[in-house]
This record gives sequence, structure tokens and C-alpha cells, in this order.
Amino acid sequence: GCGHRAPLGSQPGTAGTAPGDVDLGGASGASGSGSAGGAAGASGGASAAAGASGGATGAAGGAGTTSTVNVAPDGGAGMTAPDASTPVLADAGTETPAEIVHGWISRTPGVLPASWPAGRRQPAVVYDRSGKRVVVYGGYSNAQPVQDTWAWNGTTGLWTRLTVQPPSTFDMSAATWDDFDKSVMLFGGETFPSAAPSNALWSYSFVWKAVAPVAVAAPWPPAQLNSLLAYDAARARLVLLGSGATPSTWEFDVVAHAWIPRTTAMGASPSNEEGAFAWDERRHVGVFFGDDMRKTWEWDGVAGTWTEKELTTDRWPAPRRLSAAAYDSDAGRVVLFGGNLPDGPVTHSWTNDLWEWDGTSWTLLDSGPTPDAPDPREAHGLVYDLDRHCLVTFGGSTPDREARDLWEWHR
Repeated sequence: GCGHRAPLGSQPGTAGTAPGDVDLGGASGASGSGSAGGAAGASGGASAAAGASGGATGAAGGAGTTSTVNVAPDGGAGMTAPDASTPVLADAGTETPAEIVHGWISRTPGVLPASWPAGRRQPAVVYDRSGKRVVVYGGYSNAQPVQDTWAWNGTTGLWTRLTVQPPSTFDMSAATWDDFDKSVMLFGGETFPSAAPSNALWSYSFVWKAVAPVAVAAPWPPAQLNSLLAYDAARARLVLLGSGATPSTWEFDVVAHAWIPRTTAMGASPSNEEGAFAWDERRHVGVFFGDDMRKTWEWDGVAGTWTEKELTTDRWPAPRRLSAAAYDSDAGRVVLFGGNLPDGPVTHSWTNDLWEWDGTSWTLLDSGPTPDAPDPREAHGLVYDLDRHCLVTFGGSTPDREARDLWEWHR
């Protein structure tokens, strides 16, 4: 579930603060369509991996490496937020991109530089197609909210903290790339410092800006946590799948800057209990997988309908929450990575399996044996780097820590 935390402090975390850091450029002047889905949601206390005590390691809940622990009642302590300094090359001691043939490669050095984002769960992670970089915002780190904005350049291996005024929210937000306005879009999440649910819409291109209603009485989605966002380039609309057992679907017309409720026009729809969502650009549909039901749904914005896809084979991802999805534009497939496999009210299994969806069936791409793959995790980000032709994952929670490692997966 969404989970509840103790009241937050009056100041956000300052993970990776560096007085001299600068914004190396916002989103401008690129063409192409796209979206970057991910697990922006969080389960808070009950499913938080950081701070869990005891437990055993085992294989459970489907393909891939899994780790099972007793779930701590609170999120627990994570990585201490470091101070940032001058960016350094981040792939020291690992394979260089030229040496990559297939599979996972860590871009995280053995000794982390100061200019590296703190470990965190529930960050918003989006691929900036204009800046050719991965943008990471916010999250929950070391039992504190963080409101920092970072950019990762996969070619140089550099992290840069962007010195910008943050949005009003910090985690459990939905995020995607808007190719019409060339900006990162962020919706909902927890408000700082009250942790109250928000329905604010923000855009980032050089600076974070609140998107205001076009009219006082204009329709607007309700405040919520753990909603999901994708971008339909053919129709120039953001697609918002609301959270919770009562489904709602909204679209934001990025040209008219207006929300359009689509719930009343549709029939059956998925229950988004911390699922994953990405836009299939080849087939022009949104793909949702998640919660505890092992179901795959597709959204057709033209028809205004959700369609549940039939489970045709046992080769199907296990039920999971807080996984992440992205669209691999080179393969023309939606890809799903990791998540939390609920085993019962007390234990959960984290997985690091990697799947792809072709519109008919799921195919297991990587079963993730460590140490040659990311540790099993939940509440992480996943995007596709169009310029370097690889998946990128960052952050999330593993069974014993808030993750700050960055990995790439190459076909």
C-alpha cells in the first residue's frame, strides 16, 4: 500500500549539495516522441526494504534473483546523504561502453565520488531527449525527503546537480517526458513538508514551473500518490492512470494545457496499486502491468478504452508492486524491471528480473544473477537512453539499503 510515515522535518534532505554545481542545460530543440515510465510510487513503511532486520535470502515469486526479508514497520535508515563536489567520471573500474556486448553493466565506481546522488527510493526518473541525459528528481533518502534535481550523462559518465528551485512535492510522483514542450513533466506525489497528497502538475526545462489550470472551473485530477504518467506523442497528450482500487484515467492536452477526464467514457480498467506504466510508441497504446493480480492492460486513447490482455502462457511476470517500465524504441517493446513480490502480510520478495512485452506475450530477457546485475529492488526508476541505445536504472530500495547505484542494460 501507500504506507504512512512519521511527520516530516521542516527541511528537505540536502543529498549531494554542491554550491558550485550548475545546470548544464535544459530541455530544448530535439525532435521525436517518447515517454519514460517508472515506479514513482512507494509503499512507505510496510514494503520498505531499508532498515529491515533479520530475514533470509531465497528464490520466490517468479524468475530472477529474489531476496526475502521480514518487513520492518518503518522505512529504516538508508545511505547518509553525501556532500557533492566537482563531477567526476562515474564508470571508473567498469567496462567502457565500447566494450559492451550484451546484458547489464554497472556504471557505478567501487569508490563513490562526492558528486553522486544519495541512495533513495521513489525518485522521479525521466530521459531528457533534448539534453540527451537522465534527469532524476527527489525521493526519500535516509528517512528524509529530498528535493534535489540531478542529470546523468551516460557518454561522459558524469552526474551534475542542477541548481534549481524544486517543485512542491518530493516523492510518489508520476513523471514522463513531454516531447511537444521539450520538458520533464511531474504530477502529484507527497507535498513537502506535510506529506499530504498533491495534484500539482510541474514541468522542467531549465527551471521547474507549476502548470496552472486554463480556467478556474477547468477539470483537474484529484490529489493522489503513486499515480502513473506516460506520453502519447501521436495525440500530444499525457496519459495519467490514477492510483488506488478505484480507477481513473485522465489525459492532459499539452497544446491546450487542459486536463480531460476519460474515466466516464471507458468500461473496465486496471486497479493501479503501485503498478508500472509505459507508452508503446510502435503500437500507440499505453501498457500497464502491476499490483497483485498478474495482469497486463493496454490503453487506447483514440477509442478511450482499456483492454485486459489474456494470459496465454506460464512465461508471464509474477505479480508485483513498485516495479518500473520503459519503452525500448530500438526493439519496439515495453520493458519491465524488478519490483516487490508480495508473499504475505509479513514478508516480501524483491526481484531483478527483466521482461519485454510485444503486445501479445511477455518474454524473459534477463533473470538477473548478481553480482553481474543490479540487486533485487523496488521503487526504482527505469528509462531508455535513445542516444546510447540502452536501458538505465537508478535508485530504489533493496532488502538492505536505499540504492544509489546506476546500471545499464544493452541488447
